[in-house]
Amino acid sequence: MNLHQQQILDHYPIHMYRFHELMFTYVNIAANYYQSAEQFNPTKQDYSEWLEGLHGEFKQEMKEKGFDNGRKIPAFARFVLEKNDVGMDDYMRKYMGADDFEEYLKLISFDGQK
Repeated sequence: MNLHQQQILDHYPIHMYRFHELMFTYVNIAANYYQSAEQFNPTKQDYSEWLEGLHGEFKQEMKEKGFDNGRKIPAFARFVLEKNDVGMDDYMRKYMGADDFEEYLKLISFDGQK
């Protein structure tokens, strides 16, 4: 967690603190997850494969954006990572900790059943 996030947390009432602490932790680790796609050196071929699975306006928008501008899109990064057997849930459990990740999932689920 960064200093700015900690300062924000310090202003939350105690009953809201844990939720926001987990949320910040999740967001920070998720950002690292998406950035880690670059280690696999995504290619134009990867981008073409990803586009094949898209539909509608988003697919058209990503075609127009092209590889150079679209390679930073989180959905493409996730495609690259999953293609290389780096699933987001496993990544989150590893870096967030299994207990905190499960607590986070329960806190964000609408029915508490996650």
